[in-house]
Amino acid sequence: MVLITGATGFLGAHLACLLLKEREKVRAIRRDSSSMDQFDFIYKYHFGESPKEEIKNFEWVVGDILNIPSMESALEGIEKVYHCAAMVSFLQKEEKQMVKINMEGTANVVNLCLTHNIKKLCYVSSTAALGRAEAGNVITEETDWVDSKYNSNYAISKYLAEMEVWRAAEEGLNVVIVNPSVILGVTGTAVGSASIVQKAKNGFPFYTKGQNGFVDVEDVSKIMYQLMESDVNGEQFLCVSENWTFEKLFKTAAKQKGIKAPKFCIKPWMAELGWRVVGVISFLLGAKPLITRETARSSQKKYAYSNEKVKKTLHFEFESLENTLKKV
Repeated sequence: MVLITGATGFLGAHLACLLLKEREKVRAIRRDSSSMDQFDFIYKYHFGESPKEEIKNFEWVVGDILNIPSMESALEGIEKVYHCAAMVSFLQKEEKQMVKINMEGTANVVNLCLTHNIKKLCYVSSTAALGRAEAGNVITEETDWVDSKYNSNYAISKYLAEMEVWRAAEEGLNVVIVNPSVILGVTGTAVGSASIVQKAKNGFPFYTKGQNGFVDVEDVSKIMYQLMESDVNGEQFLCVSENWTFEKLFKTAAKQKGIKAPKFCIKPWMAELGWRVVGVISFLLGAKPLITRETARSSQKKYAYSNEKVKKTLHFEFESLENTLKKV
């Protein structure tokens, strides 16, 4: 039996459905307060409205990666663990909570894996946890992390979580780490990366000159499963389909939707002004800002990532981003 943390989330739900299709017996952790809307939507996407035979191999347990006793019982009878649970935030006031969940929660998971003699752990990190290459260079798994004021709090929390996984590897735990770029795919809740496509589909008129890597959520799930079924150990892999500019992403989505393409380019100075104005308005309204300093600045940066290692190791072929956008 395998265990998934974060199965109520976007990637975790798709992963759970893939494992069920592969006839795996799956146990998934959810908190008492977790919404099931995302999982239910994605389950129906994969299996339809009626429960299928695969659901007999699936069970939920109530637990929390910050609550060690609840995790102890969840790990009984488990052979492999997929650790997807994480907090993503670019709000300064949520930094401490995010570091606690991402770093301390991961430390709890790997310690329990060691205690329970788990055969293998797959940890979902992020391209944000890798170093930033010099301008014009492509980022690989070998790019060194460098402390910088340009590292987001989220990036730091994922890097620190990776250190916990590598520490467990030194203590004898078989591990693999995947570092997805911006994940796109079918979702029931347009939050996080899904909100990018939602804006494009709704005819959002703005774009920036920034660039990032993008990947289909189902590809990430497949890579995780294949790595866990392989003899690969003590390695990490970038999961990136293609490197696109935000302009290309928005214009491709608009073309597929048959609506007007975005035509207003947000300059760096506009982004700097924008997050400040939005911050003030959000403070006055008591709401979360739609744009923060970190998201405004990252939207202007150009990152390029290599997917050669995972393609070579698994002979993996990625879904094209155009096809992913069509599915979405």
